Amino acid sequence: MDISQFIKKLTANGTLNELVKKHSLIVDDKLQTQGVLFFIYDGKRDVKLFIPAPFHLEVLAQAEGLTNKLVLQHKEAMLLQ
Repeated sequence: MDISQFIKKLTANGTLNELVKKHSLIVDDKLQTQGVLFFIYDGKRDVKLFIPAPFHLEVLAQAEGLTNKLVLQHKEAMLLQ
């Protein structure tokens, strides 16, 4: 599944514009942040989406109004399988 298919699935479920509920910062052994991992529920399971550093900062700056759509449409977003 690619990001465009996942967006269509969330649109069909009506969850594309919901706020992001779960995310985690990825930190290495040298305590450097490598990015952020988002968990987006698609109706059956949590799908993982990664945004690498330093691009994660602009996404997390919108933490109060951060929706699934904003995360999925970020140019550096990577869907993990």
